[in-house]
Amino acid sequence: MMTNYKMFIDANIFIFTITENPKYIRSCEALLNSIRNNKIKAYTSVNVVEEVVYKIMMFELVEKYALEFKEIKSFLKKNPEVVRELEKPWRVLNDIKNLMEILDVTYDDLSESGNLSKKYSLLPNDALSVAVMKRNNIWIIASNDSDFERADEIEVWVPDAG
Repeated sequence: MMTNYKMFIDANIFIFTITENPKYIRSCEALLNSIRNNKIKAYTSVNVVEEVVYKIMMFELVEKYALEFKEIKSFLKKNPEVVRELEKPWRVLNDIKNLMEILDVTYDDLSESGNLSKKYSLLPNDALSVAVMKRNNIWIIASNDSDFERADEIEVWVPDAG
């Protein structure tokens, strides 16, 4: 793994680590340890952190209330107070804030993301991440999402399986 450079961290890297995905946890943990040890200057963005917090919230609700994912929305509409009882999403938010810089999303990023989405056939959130990266001169993304490989301005670091 290269060291002393800037890298943008995508949501799936956090998710694989938090959920202890057996296929990718070793590689993702090694990356996060390199960040903790200041070998990599890591960044993510508000939209990525929101995605991570939301997904961890869903996982905790499934675990805590024995729900299926398709039941969560109606469960939350009927029981909004359960959000106050959740712990993992807020712990994850604090962990990310303490680990790396969270970049803002600007109106110009949003505008540029539309161009990038069309140019590279990216989903909106992925295009938004690339726009934030470009504005901040970050040219490497850690992600298991192969869609980013279509964006020729950036390099994709993919976690090793195993």
